[in-house]
Amino acid sequence: RNILQRRSKYKQMCSTSGNLDQLPIQEESRDKLFVKKANQLMKEHYSDAQYGLEAFVSDMGYSKTMVNNKLQALTGQPIGQFMKSYRLHVAQQILQSDHGESNISEVAYAVGFNDPKYFSRCFKELFGYLPSQRIKKE
Repeated sequence: RNILQRRSKYKQMCSTSGNLDQLPIQEESRDKLFVKKANQLMKEHYSDAQYGLEAFVSDMGYSKTMVNNKLQALTGQPIGQFMKSYRLHVAQQILQSDHGESNISEVAYAVGFNDPKYFSRCFKELFGYLPSQRIKKE
């Protein structure tokens, strides 16, 4: 039961903050190393639109099922959602830091999305507002 409560807490923290480094996982644990590797891979490849699920799984060095199950257990997200969420959080950081200097299409392409409309729809689903509204807020 304690593990289920911790996993629920991890999922809530990941889905609300997007910062997997804040997950309360023991520093030297396999889980921490797994999440750290997943974050590092996304940090290196988030801007590459060709870097998809298969490449990510291969770079993780485990089976697709194992990576998916582990990410689901630790973050509450399957592989594809984890990757999309990471990219969208980077986009949000770009929009916050550039003070309206970039347009939405540039930001979408910069974080690995090929379709700015799809990017905007995903952004709104995750954050509750369109990226264009974020620029207007500045």
